[in-house]
Order: sequence, then C-alpha cells, then structure tokens
Amino acid sequence: MSAVKASIKRNDQVRSLDHLHPAIKVDKKKINIHPNHLFYRLIAIAQRDENMTPCFDYELTAMPTSLFKDNFMRKSVKPQLARALEKSVQSSGENPQAMHVLDGGALIHQVKWQKKVTYKDIAVPYVNYVRTGYRDCCIVFDGYGQAPTIKDHEHQRRIAELLSENIKAHSDQQTFLSNEKNKSQFIALLNRCLEADDQILHNSTGDADTLIVETALLFARQEREVKVVADDTDVLILLMYHCNANMADIYFHSEVKRSKKFLK
Repeated sequence: MSAVKASIKRNDQVRSLDHLHPAIKVDKKKINIHPNHLFYRLIAIAQRDENMTPCFDYELTAMPTSLFKDNFMRKSVKPQLARALEKSVQSSGENPQAMHVLDGGALIHQVKWQKKVTYKDIAVPYVNYVRTGYRDCCIVFDGYGQAPTIKDHEHQRRIAELLSENIKAHSDQQTFLSNEKNKSQFIALLNRCLEADDQILHNSTGDADTLIVETALLFARQEREVKVVADDTDVLILLMYHCNANMADIYFHSEVKRSKKFLK
C-alpha cells in the first residue's frame, strides 16, 4: 500500500492545539470555541438582578477565573489593596507606651552608610536610630544561614572571622546588601551591636514576615498596643487576617511613607 492510500485512525493522528477546544460550524465554516472566553463574556453581559446560580451549575471553564487568567495564574494585587487602605483607614496617634515590632529587613535600609568607615562605625547609627526612635521595641530579622538564633556562639565566631568590626567598608550600601552572603554577615554583626544595647531581637529561620506577625499578636494578646513597622504588604495582609477584637489594638506603620494605619 502506498503512502498516499494509507489511512491513519483519527485517534492516532497528530492534532493541532485548535482541536483541544470544541468547535461549531457556521455557514460551513469551523469556529473554535474557547470555554474560558465564553465564560468571561457570559459574566460580563449577565444582568445582576438575575439568579446566576443556575449558570454556575455548568462547567463552562476548567479553571476558576478568580485564580487564573488566559491559562496563567493571576498576579497578586496586594499593593493595590495597601493603597486603597491608605485612603480609607484612619491614621493613628502616638502612644509612648506602645510596643513596636520592627522588620529588620526594612531597618537595614533606613540608615545611610558613611564612606570609608569600619562596619562597627556603620552599625552604631543603627543602634542610635532604634534607641531614639522607639522606646520599647522588638526587632525581627530574616534568617541568615546555619544558626537558628543569635545565641549560637560558634556561628557568631565564624561570622566574626568573615566580617570583622574593624574592617573598612569598600562597597557602597546598595551593592553590599544586594549580596545575600554579605547581608547575612552584616545582620549577624548588627545583632551583636543591638543585643549589647539591650534590644529585644528575634531571628527567623527563613522569611521574617510570619515571625513579625506572630510577635505582634503575642504582645497584643497581652493587652498591649502594638505598632508594626514594616514595608512588606505581606505583613499587612497577615495582620489583617489574624488580628481580632479580643486583643489590643495593632497598627501598621510604613517607614517609607511615614504613615500609621489602624487595623482593628
């Protein structure tokens, strides 16, 4: 049998991507139907006063439109939520008795580094910044390597050998902190300086967002007003989810915009 006369079963034939979608014929012309697009249009033209429940009884789309768009997971819009809250949420006043929970990751960018000074000289302004700006505070840093806490003296000894307090900084602040290893070593040095100043420190084993929220909730449950100082919208979202009326007030304070927002 020649190749021209040979026939292949439909199930064994190679199909294009268009065959993945159902199709109808209009004037003898095949038109592919995309269920997702059809579902979007039905929602757009539906009258709001009609009962939409029967429409959702049919599987018009294989993926939930709230999570996916054009076959890709939707990008989060948390910054838009933060901007909306800034316009509608009441700002707080100053309470000298409040407990401040600081995001250490944001803190290291709040002090401008001097040039041609030692790392110890760079750390001192951070200590002064915390001491003068916050009466009572707890600083939460991201995890910085093998050690789970700053109490691991062997880890501190190894870090001290890599980043000595008396070595002069040759890189600018942005370049130095963009390197994760350098950043981790500087956080360890800053931990020692802040601990020597009797500041309360927490170091997470990974990203600090969860520990920041847990620390804030701990103080709030002790009936103490809390002000969280952070720039990450994830922290704000977590606080909004977990805080409730059975604890003291919690405020979110952005160092970038210098604004305090009431959460409860």
